[in-house]
Amino acid sequence: QAQAVITTATDVNDLFAVDEWAARRGLRLSSLEDAKAFAAAMLEKGAVGLYSDFPLHGSLPPGLVYAFHGDAGLVITTKAHVPVFRTTVVARPVIVHIGIGCRKGTAAKDIAYWVNAVLQRANLSPDAIADVSSIDVKKDEAGLLAFACSQHWPIRFFTADELNAVPGDFTASEFVKKTVGTDNVCERAAVRASKSGTLIVTKQARRGITVAVACERYQVEW
Repeated sequence: QAQAVITTATDVNDLFAVDEWAARRGLRLSSLEDAKAFAAAMLEKGAVGLYSDFPLHGSLPPGLVYAFHGDAGLVITTKAHVPVFRTTVVARPVIVHIGIGCRKGTAAKDIAYWVNAVLQRANLSPDAIADVSSIDVKKDEAGLLAFACSQHWPIRFFTADELNAVPGDFTASEFVKKTVGTDNVCERAAVRASKSGTLIVTKQARRGITVAVACERYQVEW
């Protein structure tokens, strides 16, 4: 005696379903609660805003309009905070790469402290991080490995030759070059991991730990 009830109201009304789109495109949503509030606002108003830090390819889906402020909307960004809409769902592409250099024996907690500080200063969300990377001589560095594991981020290692082959202007150190064979580890590793993307945070150093951040080139696909 059961009666079927269709609960996906956005589908019924031929409107944009942000959770399905994000899953299909590999983006991370700020939360499912945010997605529900966004969908409710879309159903109530008929259309909500869209703000993106990236180029958009193709026509906007039904229910979305370009906007820089408003009651409700979707924000596509790698940033941690973008105060655009009062009711906001954030979709973050996983395209940010962290390069790390460190002294031998550096503790995981010290690496975590400095990486988190760098991300906060740059207003970057951990949800946008794709991986961390370093030079291959650090592949057995316990603190670095433990840090990556604690964050559930993949870790990659590049040879000195691979890092030296990365084009661009980097913060050079003759001491680092004599020690490991390349003049910069963190910036070169971040850019190499990002497939020659853009260096968005240059070398940041503290107590023998260096951190840099690069972002892949990206455009939004519907």
